[in-house]
Amino acid sequence: MDARAPARPGSFLVVPAWGKGRGGGHLSRSSALVRSLRAAGAGAWLYREPGEILPEDPPADFFVPDGDHSPARWTLIILDRFRTGPEEMERWTALGPVLGIDEGLSRAGCDFLVDLLPGLPCGEAPNWGGPSLLPLPGRRRPSFFSGNSLNAAGRMAAAPGPFKVLISFGAEDPAGFTMEIPRLLGKGFIPAAVLGPLRRNNGRDRKILEEAGIPIPEGGAFSLRETLADYDLLITHFGVSAFEALYARLPVLLLNPGTFHAGLARRAGLASAGYGRGGLKNLARLFEKYGQDPPELLGNLARRSMEAARRWGLEQDSPGEGLAPLILQADPGVYRACPLCGKGRDPAASPGRTLARFPRRTYRRCFCGMVYMNRLDPPPVEYNMDYFFDGYRRQYGKTYLEDFPRLRQTAEGRIAHIRALLAADTFPSGKTSRIPAARPRLLDIGCAYGPFLAAARDAGFDVTGQDPVQEAVEYVSKNLGLRAFRGFFPGDFPKNTPPFEAITLWYVMEHLREPGKALGVINGLLKTGGVLAFSTPSLGGISRRKSLKKFLEQSPGDHWTLWTPRRCAAMLKPWGFSLRKMVITGNHPERFPLIGRYLEQPGRGYRFFAGVSAFCSLGDTFEAYAVKTGESPGGSHG
Repeated sequence: MDARAPARPGSFLVVPAWGKGRGGGHLSRSSALVRSLRAAGAGAWLYREPGEILPEDPPADFFVPDGDHSPARWTLIILDRFRTGPEEMERWTALGPVLGIDEGLSRAGCDFLVDLLPGLPCGEAPNWGGPSLLPLPGRRRPSFFSGNSLNAAGRMAAAPGPFKVLISFGAEDPAGFTMEIPRLLGKGFIPAAVLGPLRRNNGRDRKILEEAGIPIPEGGAFSLRETLADYDLLITHFGVSAFEALYARLPVLLLNPGTFHAGLARRAGLASAGYGRGGLKNLARLFEKYGQDPPELLGNLARRSMEAARRWGLEQDSPGEGLAPLILQADPGVYRACPLCGKGRDPAASPGRTLARFPRRTYRRCFCGMVYMNRLDPPPVEYNMDYFFDGYRRQYGKTYLEDFPRLRQTAEGRIAHIRALLAADTFPSGKTSRIPAARPRLLDIGCAYGPFLAAARDAGFDVTGQDPVQEAVEYVSKNLGLRAFRGFFPGDFPKNTPPFEAITLWYVMEHLREPGKALGVINGLLKTGGVLAFSTPSLGGISRRKSLKKFLEQSPGDHWTLWTPRRCAAMLKPWGFSLRKMVITGNHPERFPLIGRYLEQPGRGYRFFAGVSAFCSLGDTFEAYAVKTGESPGGSHG
């Protein structure tokens, strides 16, 4: 286990998309995010390309000074870029950990992904998803049926009319719907139209709307968001405004610019007139039919919108806090190269293939076979007394010390394997390097309260332990009378230590942030012919074979790496170790699909399938025993 660096004050760079084809929603929510982060005391800035012209809102002091992009500065870079190209992604990942918002192109390149808007069921799933993470309105209508003459049960009530309709197609309105819709509405509707800053002919259109007496809401996205509760219907395209309206309990009707957004609307369950010019004709027919009887139309849209709000978690009564609380907790642990072999898949891409994403965690696999975890914040685990007492009891039903006799018994079998390797010829070629049998030196990394150390001492080893928990080290020293150091390996291990004949790590390897570095140090601490032995969860076991996603989801938050038995020999070889023996452990026939539920321990069927599990390497853990046959990179520890 190795120590985490202390969390530094948050410093966040938010990179929005802006301009033709990108609309203004990205800039709007990026600006809102910077405001929220600054309000919480964090350092947050917007990025703009040199010479890029943006609206007066956000203010100039929101932008990071040109050229001020030191990699050490940024806790997290948040990309709200819509579609980030590979070269651009490489540029951002060189500056810090990257979180992508609704990323449509370089999803694999993002260390973490957030999809605020529901997407199509394809591509990489995000770490977090759902419009409840949007900055939502503070003002809400009493219900979706407020202001129309149909109540939730569909019964007619007195028509309050006329009904206020907000027409908003974002900053750009690429299909030009804003000016065409007001003339389609019947007398029972009073339109208001938003003129986005990126629309063409805004000056001419403003004059036309003013002459027709149609209100033009002014202000930024925040101001418009807080006015939604004043209307009876929103006509818009698929985007942030539609979900803000759902939270404000305002019925929504979509008219989309193209097939892509129309598909998103269908998946979201929102009422839609269609897309393009055909959709505009559908909208005209809809209002021609209901123009003189708006309550029925609004009642139908209210029911549809209420169902969508419930589906996407927008029915709660508290306003959404947005992404800021999630980001404020960030102290990322992100690998820019494989923690074992030190290489990536491609210099222009993120290292490794993404296997799965979960809240706060992303799992990747390197071509060398190593599976490793990226985290947005530190693991929710502290290595202290609770880790071995209350935490251990929650997992195994007893404390570590109560389990001491069983752990010591398990240690005896492991020591027998180590003894056999120390007494054997190390090199198959005939060159021998036997280790003297008289009191070989053994180091147990992550020794805990010392059951393995005690068994090794009784087997004739000269033992030393190391563990980060002070109480465990004191117990080993005072109660067992054995030598032990407190600290994390390898950083806290004493320098200039005499070499060892054996080094062990029992369920410790997966806790190491840099297993490659640790193996290099272990190589330097071992004599040639010395034994490295460790145990770790298995990526070849039945639990992983049943469901990789579920296996990774249930993996403890402090397991940084996951090893595969069949790749173990190749993974150890570059570090100067030759794998000589593997023991498959953690055989649980009850986890077998179909038959597992019928097996009772310790019945004959259970024992039979336990043997099958061991023979077929289906155990959920394994032990590896390797011999040092040569030097490795970083193999000194002086």
